[in-house]
Amino acid sequence: VDLKKSLAPYVKRVKKYFDLPVALGFGISEPSHIRSIKKHVDIAIVGSAIIRCIDESTSSADMINRIKKLVSSLKI
Repeated sequence: VDLKKSLAPYVKRVKKYFDLPVALGFGISEPSHIRSIKKHVDIAIVGSAIIRCIDESTSSADMINRIKKLVSSLKI
């Protein structure tokens, strides 16, 4: 994810008018993605990355392990 220059000012403007956490979730699937957005947003959404773990799983146990591994890798 390459944080575009226009995103930071946009998020700042949104936060000015709303007293709610701001989330971003397009293409977020690696720790580097989260590092690039963390100073601008409050929440990183990794839905597609989790769906990919589910799709690639061979069993329920495998799915749980894949999701745990993904989430652990995204903690920064």
